[in-house]
Amino acid sequence: MLSKVENANHFAKAVMVGNPQEFNWSTHYDQPTAEGCKRLIINAINYRNLLLLSQQICNCKTAEQKEELIKVISRTSTHTWHHINLHREFDFSELQTTRAFDMEAILNLFTG
Repeated sequence: MLSKVENANHFAKAVMVGNPQEFNWSTHYDQPTAEGCKRLIINAINYRNLLLLSQQICNCKTAEQKEELIKVISRTSTHTWHHINLHREFDFSELQTTRAFDMEAILNLFTG
């Protein structure tokens, strides 16, 4: 099993297309833009992973199931990307009519 830092580094390399050690941008000013876009993508995937895990905690039927799931989550990393297709185009122009997450239940994990 990779350490959390090694996993985060592999995650960052997976997000970059081509060789992540080389920047082939037209100007020096394009490099920070590309790096910022990479961080944005990584953070968006990590945020979605956290929402998915939080929803799973909300779906637990008993307190024991919830505690066990939290233990498993705390031993792993949320920096995972294998379930995301990083080499396709995503179209967000149409709004979804269904909500993927029950945000009230997730927020109640922290307040209730």
